[in-house]
Amino acid sequence: MQSLFTNSESGICIKNLMVNDTVKSIKEDEPTFSNSSLFAYNLLSNNILHNLFKTKKYQITILNDINVSLNPSEMCLVFGKPKHSNSILLDRIANPKSNLNPNNSNPKNNSSSGSIQYSNVSSKNQLVMNDGSDNHYPHLSVEQTLQFALGCSKPDLDNTTTEQLIDELLEQFEMTHTKHTRVGDNDEFVKGISGGERRRLSLLETLITDASIYALDNATKGLDSSTALHFIQFLKKLAGQYNKCFMMTLYQGSQSLIDQFDKALVIYNGYQIYFGELSGLEPYFAKLGYVKKNDRVTTMEFIDMILDDVFSRAEKVQLLVDSRFVSGGDAIVSVPFTPEEFHQKWVESEQFEAVRCTIAQFENTDIFTVPKHLKSVVALGPVKQFTSCLWRNTLNNFKNIQYYVVQLISFILMAVFIGTLFLRSEEELWKLHYY
Repeated sequence: MQSLFTNSESGICIKNLMVNDTVKSIKEDEPTFSNSSLFAYNLLSNNILHNLFKTKKYQITILNDINVSLNPSEMCLVFGKPKHSNSILLDRIANPKSNLNPNNSNPKNNSSSGSIQYSNVSSKNQLVMNDGSDNHYPHLSVEQTLQFALGCSKPDLDNTTTEQLIDELLEQFEMTHTKHTRVGDNDEFVKGISGGERRRLSLLETLITDASIYALDNATKGLDSSTALHFIQFLKKLAGQYNKCFMMTLYQGSQSLIDQFDKALVIYNGYQIYFGELSGLEPYFAKLGYVKKNDRVTTMEFIDMILDDVFSRAEKVQLLVDSRFVSGGDAIVSVPFTPEEFHQKWVESEQFEAVRCTIAQFENTDIFTVPKHLKSVVALGPVKQFTSCLWRNTLNNFKNIQYYVVQLISFILMAVFIGTLFLRSEEELWKLHYY
């Protein structure tokens, strides 16, 4: 695969990132991540007049003071609640906004403040996000889908090399048996490959872009544990060999899968409460009083339990808090429970100071790129883009010829039915005029 992937040496530096949004509410209390869901407050009353005159606009903070530093060849796993804030973070990384306010002062509605910088990134093509949606042309085969992706990303490859790369990628992802099978759609209206195979095909298209920094949202959705572990191991090998940088969210996975990552980021209701080595995640929360009381609980399950507001304070004390931090049946004052308390502990920690020092060192170098200076570089010319897309659409339509035959017949019948309304119209009008 040396003809597909190139060496990157790219990293990420995020400093004081804050993302705000505006929501409408018919409630009296101001909405925050701490007391409700963002989407719940966007649900207005059934009374239109009430919505017009009684609603109030509130600014809500989705991400608050995020600081991250990733070196080339590192993989970072994002833990967080709610999941929407994790997706927003990945979107900001892969789609840098030019309206970032580096001074972090007076951020406007629907805006971001802080800074996101990249090392050795010269174009937007080097930043790619997969948002978890599997949208493909359903009547194309897996091979034809990958041929189009490779043709757009690596137009200089000849047909023989393209076929070899497709075979290698499909073999790596254990999908060789699907090469000539049509993709199908998510609604199963068009039968094709399975949902897990369609997810892997989407990830293959993402990797074919040969980006430097990948943001993958819920990358292993629909994959069984063995396939998911194999995929993450492949990404780990890819990151190490070509110095790619991966930042992703996973919402299920075994401990062996989680151990493949280098760094971990934990976000609780928009507040950052940890960033650092994955191996230091559990020891950090142990210092705060939270320990795994069951060895069979994975790190992901452990963090999810800490962030889950369904558990009451008493239940968290019973399930998670170390007995040394419990006095009189309740946790001592130093044990945090709310997002604000966790964030305050994080800001006061040695790990936070280490992250700030690393960011300061990066800022003193000249290898970082400001997002607003990035431009897209298109590998194909306008004519080649048009012909490639036209050929793909024509091929997809040709494989669905039954639909167009039925449409043609329906048009012909409709023309006949409407035409008969005017049959002998002159004779009928003459009789009407005569009488």
